[in-house]
Amino acid sequence: MKTFLKNNINYFIFLIFAIILELVSLFIMVDTFFISKPWLMILLLGGIFCICNLIKSKKVRNTFLLVLYIIQIIINLFCVILYDNTGTLFDFSMIQLAGEALEFSGTVVVNFWYVVFAFGMLLTYVLFCYFFNKYEEDKYSCKLVKIISSICLGSFVLSYFGITFSENRISEKKFINSLYSDTSDKYSTYGPTINFFNEISKMIFFNDYDKLSNEEINEYIYKETNTHSPYFGVSKDNNLITILVESFEWFAFVSDSSVYPNGANLSEEVLDQLYPNIRAFYNMSVIMNNHYSENKTDISEDEALLGIYPSSNYINYTFENNTYVSSLSKVLALFDSTIENNFFHNNNADFYNREKVVTSLGYNNLYFIDEMSEKGVTDYMNGYLTNDVLMNLDSEMFAYMKDEMFPTDKRFNTHITTVSMHGNYVYRKNMQKWLDKMNSLNVYIENDYLRNYMAAVMEFDCALGIMLDDLKEKDLLDKTTIVIFSDHNAYMSNLSGYVKNIYDYSHPNYNELYRLPLMIYDNNLGHKIIDKFTTTYDITPTILDLFGINYYSNLYYGNCIFNDDTSILYSKAFDVFMTDKILFSNINNPLYKKDINDEYLNIIEEKSIALLKKIYYTNHLFHYNYFNNKNNYQTYLNNYTRIN
Repeated sequence: MKTFLKNNINYFIFLIFAIILELVSLFIMVDTFFISKPWLMILLLGGIFCICNLIKSKKVRNTFLLVLYIIQIIINLFCVILYDNTGTLFDFSMIQLAGEALEFSGTVVVNFWYVVFAFGMLLTYVLFCYFFNKYEEDKYSCKLVKIISSICLGSFVLSYFGITFSENRISEKKFINSLYSDTSDKYSTYGPTINFFNEISKMIFFNDYDKLSNEEINEYIYKETNTHSPYFGVSKDNNLITILVESFEWFAFVSDSSVYPNGANLSEEVLDQLYPNIRAFYNMSVIMNNHYSENKTDISEDEALLGIYPSSNYINYTFENNTYVSSLSKVLALFDSTIENNFFHNNNADFYNREKVVTSLGYNNLYFIDEMSEKGVTDYMNGYLTNDVLMNLDSEMFAYMKDEMFPTDKRFNTHITTVSMHGNYVYRKNMQKWLDKMNSLNVYIENDYLRNYMAAVMEFDCALGIMLDDLKEKDLLDKTTIVIFSDHNAYMSNLSGYVKNIYDYSHPNYNELYRLPLMIYDNNLGHKIIDKFTTTYDITPTILDLFGINYYSNLYYGNCIFNDDTSILYSKAFDVFMTDKILFSNINNPLYKKDINDEYLNIIEEKSIALLKKIYYTNHLFHYNYFNNKNNYQTYLNNYTRIN
């Protein structure tokens, strides 16, 4: 035993340091040192030991272990930075999103103490290896040892991938049982390093083995149709405008010190002067006062315009060329072939791969910053992340593109995604006029991020005013349904948490962090406030109901907001379920809950199971591009025509 330990001393040093690093990284992110399924890590460490026994040279062996430890430090550091900045766990598709995220983030928050810890661990590891280097020797050439090590290595590799495939294999029963998983996230299940490799293996080897037959899918998706709301069809033949307002929050233009203790909380008179158009729109619209969203921009955009989202991979990168028959634009065009489907975003066409995706969703007139520049819109973001921190202006987009957005010679469905309110909320020179207006009204905000954010909201307010004036001038306002919604909270610079004074699950109103604006203007609806829980998934079903179009409810996760049925939010980015009263991955161990009883919990459990079943079938539609098959597509058309 003494000789065995002596000959492998540096491996055991590596083993101890690797385990410490893994557990500390896990604790920093999810507050636990416990990995519930450690066998994949054990197999990985066992495989490394076998490789070490196949390497004769002590120098090569120690270099190999050092490189592995550095790789582990990098993986864990990446996971910690990702979690600190976004609250999300790593999955492979995030590599594709990295460029976009960094382009916009401005600054990346790095956990200083973790960097010190990781660097200290690396330095200590090197010193230990140097100190004990004299005890370890070159491996003696023994065929038996090499044969045994090779057999063990092969067994470890096969076992690792076998368990990985088994863990990732999807069946309906297993998918629904994930609601009762012993752990609340993948990091505490496998540890950050194994989760990283597990996500990569899922991309290399397709993980959905239980493929459903066409008969099974058709039986499910065509089983149920929508229930009409009291407003079914009141907006038939209307134009449609949907606006995703980047990082839009109530606290920008609503005062409530009990909910926003660190907000501006200005008087009604001052708010009317700062945000005249947003406030006017609020007072003439249906207000979803209990609306929630907890996803990134590209996901929220797809959720609103498509009504569904897969639980694995990202639409914008993995399924960008799929055939989407049930998207909002495709359905509207199905019943009015003359409608013009327009998409506007004052950023680059390849940002989040939007150009491909929105084309697949049915938008045939696309306007990004290059097309807008030809019309006079300035692309300020060429200087972003340099000394000239600027953001493209929503007001310019609306002013220069209003005739393309809102044509008078044809019916239109126009979607607009804004950009001016995107973080990081540092000072921007081209927002100075709004800061000056705040100063002229004696509005002084101590927090720089909040002040700069409020200026950006004023910029959108200006854009909204341009749109409303143009629609009135063209006599289109009363013939147009307008939906304004937020993609996510103002999480950059931790602004949302600061304003609401919410930082962790222990806060009694934690889910308030994700309560965001959703407003619908329609001359046929008037002004009312709805306190029902709603999600971004409800937008497409609501519009279809207002426009008098029947649909198959299993093709959408949400419900019409004017019906009694309430939805439950599933966040792909955070792998959690949410209502206004509960947040969980494992329903038996909620991360947050407020004022709930057993009856409410039973209802939420039923809704979660029903939603998981939808997601399970939806995953098949995405992964197999189900409606790209001509027969499947024709079946859909026949059924859709029948119910309408």
